[in-house]
Amino acid sequence: MHEWIGKWNSLYESVWNSPVNQSDLHINTLEQMAQQLLDTWGSMDEALQILKQRVTHLGPLYNYQTEGTRLFNEQHFNEALSFLKDELALGELDNIRQLYIGFASLYVEEFDDSKACFFISYKRQMILSFIILRI
Repeated sequence: MHEWIGKWNSLYESVWNSPVNQSDLHINTLEQMAQQLLDTWGSMDEALQILKQRVTHLGPLYNYQTEGTRLFNEQHFNEALSFLKDELALGELDNIRQLYIGFASLYVEEFDDSKACFFISYKRQMILSFIILRI
């Protein structure tokens, strides 16, 4: 993410400082890059809102309310990560905890940790589906 923003800023500054050479092409590139970011952010936010609704509507069985989720909901993602990583949960609640960790990691740009959490959640769901199909 930092690399991508750095490229955008570098191109922006280049056009700002020398708006004569290929400025239309560069401005189009900047617009496309900004749109990609907005599209990605929109998808992430939509997924998060769906997750929140799912957790809310599943009721007490899947209602995972902790200090970590409170901090996450208040957008204190670094502090939320600290709490969420130390919390213990079992079964579906741990899947929810992993998703919170994944999104919080993503928001603080810890991309490897984020990928790992999403992979763990995905892998657990695949194993569970396999077990259910075998029964």
